[in-house]
Amino acid sequence: MAGSGEESKKLQLYSYWRSSCAFRVRIALNLKGLEYEYKAVNLLTGEQRDPEYLKLNPLGYVPTLVNGDAVIADSFAIIMYLEEKYPQRALLPQDLQKRAINYQAANIVAANIQPLQNLAVLKYIQEKVGPNETTPWVQTHIRKGFEALEKLLKDYAGKYATGDEVYVADLFLAPQIHAAIKRFEIDMNQFPTLLRNLRPSIALKVSFKPIDSTDGLAFWQNAFLFSEGIVTRMRMASGSFMSDQEKWFPYLAPMLLVMNKSTYSCVSHRLWRSHENTEVQIVKMVLYLC
Repeated sequence: MAGSGEESKKLQLYSYWRSSCAFRVRIALNLKGLEYEYKAVNLLTGEQRDPEYLKLNPLGYVPTLVNGDAVIADSFAIIMYLEEKYPQRALLPQDLQKRAINYQAANIVAANIQPLQNLAVLKYIQEKVGPNETTPWVQTHIRKGFEALEKLLKDYAGKYATGDEVYVADLFLAPQIHAAIKRFEIDMNQFPTLLRNLRPSIALKVSFKPIDSTDGLAFWQNAFLFSEGIVTRMRMASGSFMSDQEKWFPYLAPMLLVMNKSTYSCVSHRLWRSHENTEVQIVKMVLYLC
């Protein structure tokens, strides 16, 4: 991010590595080539309820974007703010009808799917209804939303959700489809239009710089945990690894990324815990938006 005054101040993004809402904003920031400071909020340990964080986001959700005096605490609002303030690399098409379709698709995800699968809702269902009821609940609502998206996008989809350029709809769809597959075991073969647009969304290339940070979850901002991804070059990325005992161990991990002509592959890498001298194997790790 270039400029002086307010423009020279680095944006701050409060985020959780697995949050699909936070994924949307990270993709938008990277597409627009904006530098930002990653602020990890560990939802599993309740950091979102910290009084200082609640001053920024009264609901205690992620993400939250801070830009000087501006504090925006909703992924859709953040993306619209970024779109207007930083017009480079437009995330909305000029065509009004396609723009409306992007709004519709994003809202189906943001209002009708994701809120029903967030951690607070799943915890409530587990406690009040039963431990085996969360997966059927989520699957029902994801399928309902995906059915609507399939009908909405079938006449507009190209390489991406609403044509051959990446727009807001893709920012909301890619993380949601990933969560549906990896967390909630949804068979995407039921939704051929969405499935067709998944791979190019994952393989999207933009300008990206790894984050130098010792803040535990900050490293995971560099990795979008898909099983596939486009891979381009060797890069050193610093961060830390959390053990089962939730203790952080810093490391420096080389990532070798190689691109094939027709397939995408990821070379697994090894991490060493500095305090225990124990080798930890992490597989299917890729850098997203490289």
